[in-house]
Amino acid sequence: IKTKNQPQKHKQRSKAMKLISVRITNYRCINDSQNIEIDPNVTCLVGKNEAGKTAILEALQRINPTNNIPFDITQDYPRNKLIKFETQQKKNQLPSPQTVSTIFKLSDTDNQSIEDHFEFNPLSCDTIEVTISMNNDRVITPQINHEAIISFILSDTTNTDKLPKTINELSSYTTHPPEDSTLTPEELTSIQSKLKKLR
Repeated sequence: IKTKNQPQKHKQRSKAMKLISVRITNYRCINDSQNIEIDPNVTCLVGKNEAGKTAILEALQRINPTNNIPFDITQDYPRNKLIKFETQQKKNQLPSPQTVSTIFKLSDTDNQSIEDHFEFNPLSCDTIEVTISMNNDRVITPQINHEAIISFILSDTTNTDKLPKTINELSSYTTHPPEDSTLTPEELTSIQSKLKKLR
């Protein structure tokens, strides 16, 4: 209850990114959980015994690198698919498929830290995908705003009409500038410095 004499509390900035969805495939008794939306307050897993409730939590635990709990293919891959999977891996040397796929929403603090580090925000949205495969390869995939990145790289350059418009092409261009390049030494140094910052 708020009264006139009570000071209004300022809304605190969110400090931690939040898990908003998870999908688990080929882990123990789970063939495919489909996307599970995570409520910001409470998410309840309901099911019969051996339905996979504990398996979901165990698989999700692997996303956190501080837990240091690796997958074990022999123990964790579904038994009815294990022989076929191992045969395909040896025969075709296929990469291990994603076992856990998650989407996290970045907090205000995360976004501000990114902007402070790069001097602008290179992301197109405030969510990132974090996945981990059965062979324990973890991949973090942000959504990149390529136009914003190119604009930042060329912000100190006057004539940009003839310059490449992708990061890789700009990197090659500035490493070995063509003879007809219109870049001044200062502009070239600025672009190279910003490319280095983004790596």
